Amino acid sequence: MDEWLLQLHNPGVIYLALFFLLIAGAIGFPIPEDIPLILGGIFVHRGSIRLEWAFLVCYTAVVLGDLVIFSIGQRLGPSLFEKEWFKKRVPPRKVKRIRVKLERRSLLMIFLARHLFYLRTATFLTCGAVGMKMRRFLWADCIAAIISVPLMLGLGYLCSEHYDALVAFIHSAKNWSLLIGLIALVGFGIYFYRKRVIERAEKADLPQ
Repeated sequence: MDEWLLQLHNPGVIYLALFFLLIAGAIGFPIPEDIPLILGGIFVHRGSIRLEWAFLVCYTAVVLGDLVIFSIGQRLGPSLFEKEWFKKRVPPRKVKRIRVKLERRSLLMIFLARHLFYLRTATFLTCGAVGMKMRRFLWADCIAAIISVPLMLGLGYLCSEHYDALVAFIHSAKNWSLLIGLIALVGFGIYFYRKRVIERAEKADLPQ
C-alpha cells in the first residue's frame, strides 16, 4: 500500500487517498492509522502537498473515523455487551464500572485509547453503547487527535528519508506499549482485588 501511495504525484489524489485510507482503517480494514499520517508527512517534505491541507484532511478523517466507531456503539446500544467478541474484551461485570469511569474521566480514557491502537475500537464502541453524549466524546477526541495527527505528520516529515526504519520503530514501540499496558492492567487488577478483600475483612470484623 505504502509503495503504491508514494508513487502518487497529483495533490488532489494524494489528499483523497490519505482521507479514505484513514477512514478505512477506522472501520476495520487492516490499515494502521499511523501509516497514512506518516506518508502524509513524507509528501509534505517532498513538496507534493501543503502542510496545512495535509493536517486538515488527516485530522478530519481521523475524527470522522472515531465518530463512526462511536456511532456504531451508539446504534448497537446495550446489545453490544451481549456480543461474544465484545465479552472477551469487556466482561459484563465491568460495563457499569467502565461507564462511571468514562463519565468521570472521559478525556483521559479517550486520550489513552486514541494513542493505544489495541484500546481504541473497544473503548470508542463502549463510549457509544453506554450512552455517552456525542458532543462530550467529540470534544475529548478532538483534543486527543490534535496531538496524535501533528506528531505522526511531523515524524513522517523529519524522517522521510528513513521511512522503513521509522515504521519498524513505531511497530516496536507499539509492542512495548502493549506490554506496558498489560502489566498496568494486571497491577490495577491486583490492587483492586486486594482492596476488596480488605474491605470485606473489615466488614466481617464489624459488630452485628
